[in-house]
Amino acid sequence: TSATCNGCGASLLDVSPSQTPNVFTGFLRGCSSYKISLRAEDTQSQTIVFDDPLSLAPAHVCAVPTDCVVPTALELFAVPRAGAALVRRLDAAAWSVVETQFLACAEWREFVYGTTSPSSSQYRAHVVAGLNVPPSQFQLHLQFILPPLTPKH
Repeated sequence: TSATCNGCGASLLDVSPSQTPNVFTGFLRGCSSYKISLRAEDTQSQTIVFDDPLSLAPAHVCAVPTDCVVPTALELFAVPRAGAALVRRLDAAAWSVVETQFLACAEWREFVYGTTSPSSSQYRAHVVAGLNVPPSQFQLHLQFILPPLTPKH
C-alpha cells in the first residue's frame, strides 16, 4: 500500500485499505470482476483495444500495449521518439476499432447521431483522447472517446 495518494499527495496513513479491480491483471489471469468487451487484439502491433468499463460515451475504448510495461505516461518522455511512436500506435488501433466497429454500423450511428452521416474524417476530428495522469491501473492505456460524452454519474 502507498503512504500517500498518487493523485493529490494526501496522506493515506489514516485511511482503511480498499481494493478495486485491476482490469489489466484480470486480462493476465484470464478473469476480471468487470465485464470486459475485448474489441481487438492485434498480435502484430501488440495492442489490445477494449470497451472502457467506466465509459463516458457510447464509443469509449482503451488501447493498451501488450509488448511493454509502461507504468505511467511520464515514462514516455524518457525516450521521446519511442514514446511518441507508442502513442501513435495506440491511437491508430483505437481509431481502427471505432471506425470499423462503431461508425461502420449504420444502426449504431443512427441511434447515437441521427440520420446525418458525416465522413470518418469529420468524426475523427472530434475524438477526445488522452492518458491518465496519475495512472489508475499502473499500465499505460490510451482513453479514446468519440462524443457525445454521456457519463453515467
